[in-house]
Amino acid sequence: MDHADYLIVGAGLAGSTCAYLLRQAGCDVLLVERLDIEAKSKLCAGLVTPRALHELHNIFDTVPHSLFKSQFGVMRCIAAGITVDLHDIQMRSVERRELDRFVLDAYRADGGELLDRFHVRSIDLDAKRIAGTRDGEGREISFDTLVAADGALSFVRKELTGSSPNAILSLETTVANTGAPLTMDYEDGFIGYSWYAPCGDEAKIGCCAYIGEPDLDQRLRSFAQHMNVGYKRCRGAFIPTGSDVLLERDGVYFVGDAASLIAPPSGEGIYHALHSARMLARALVNKASYRALMRPVVAEIRRQYKLRSLFFDTRFMRCGIKLADATPYGAERAVKFALRHFAGY
Repeated sequence: MDHADYLIVGAGLAGSTCAYLLRQAGCDVLLVERLDIEAKSKLCAGLVTPRALHELHNIFDTVPHSLFKSQFGVMRCIAAGITVDLHDIQMRSVERRELDRFVLDAYRADGGELLDRFHVRSIDLDAKRIAGTRDGEGREISFDTLVAADGALSFVRKELTGSSPNAILSLETTVANTGAPLTMDYEDGFIGYSWYAPCGDEAKIGCCAYIGEPDLDQRLRSFAQHMNVGYKRCRGAFIPTGSDVLLERDGVYFVGDAASLIAPPSGEGIYHALHSARMLARALVNKASYRALMRPVVAEIRRQYKLRSLFFDTRFMRCGIKLADATPYGAERAVKFALRHFAGY
């Protein structure tokens, strides 16, 4: 039977970052992943906000400039009919597969061990071991501490609590970069949004809904037509809603999507994956409280979740823009305030 002091389930951004930081501290770590790591590719618009960029530089001595494909000078909001200058916000984009690989490579370069294509089948917390299969063969791994970083449909969380995180479906595809700016589209009566995010020579286009069961495929095709781009296929994935944040249960820790850490109005997840991984590694190494370190972020997510319906109300959005435009404060500054305080930008 294999053993690890720290067993991390899920080799995405949160799991690999936590594994890297624990290895940096000299800990015995094993990172396991359900998918083939060479084929793994997470659905993600790839927006890197200023706070996410700050986290990257906090964690890694050097972040290759080549990771960043586009830097956004402006953002267009179709519903409000406004284009906002973003130069002082420093929004960038990454190809998520490249970012995840960069972190995983840093972990492995420090001697970290990865076991991919490992399907967890059961968890025994009393015996502190998990059982699973790899390439059809049974395998057991014992651990001292278990970390769940296995995404919005977390198997570990379901095993421990009886349910996965509350999650919603999102659709996304890759199209040619037409030169259009970063674009967000909000529609009347639709609690969700569509996005067009330039990423080098390509762009990510997608949509998601927080409430109801709309025809997302039709909505995405309509938005693509509006943006003058076409596509043949799109991918679907689940993202957490942020309504049920869980950091720890029965001695098991949760990070990233598995913890339901996300900015509810905007869907920003890169920052929360990096930050939760850094805070958990810090807590484990220093014997500190993970909950205490994460308290400000959890409070922010809960506040944003309560306000999400207001954020998606296009009538309120238009009225707020009109009122702000009539004041010395100005519409553009009002939008930037909303991006920072309600969307996590």
